[in-house]
Amino acid sequence: SLILMELHGNALTGTVPPSIFREMDALQFLWLGDNDLTGPIPDALAGDLIFLGLEQNRLTGTVPPAVFSRSGRAPSGPGLWGLTLHSNELSGPIPDTIGENAGLRILALEDNSLTGTVPDSFRDLNSVEWL
Repeated sequence: SLILMELHGNALTGTVPPSIFREMDALQFLWLGDNDLTGPIPDALAGDLIFLGLEQNRLTGTVPPAVFSRSGRAPSGPGLWGLTLHSNELSGPIPDTIGENAGLRILALEDNSLTGTVPDSFRDLNSVEWL
């Protein structure tokens, strides 16, 4: 079972295929940053995913609540500890589910068009080291 997929810094085009998350349920580390990916972020994630790097693409739409949600994910697992979505074309609010990942250490959302206020659940992120 594939645990790590790093395709950072290539010339990949198209959308992020939802099948990555459906069919690779052991995947823990997915880094597709610094490519030319477009479209929305899929709203279903692998159950054991701990790092998701989609920075420096041309992704559009909102940040799906499922990115932060522990629902449907391995309850005994470490949860998401790294999320890099900076330098895309994302819009809309930061999902309230952000606080469900108390172990989140890396969060990069800058250089998008996010709107609204920072969710109250943000205060539950006691482990963030890089923001």
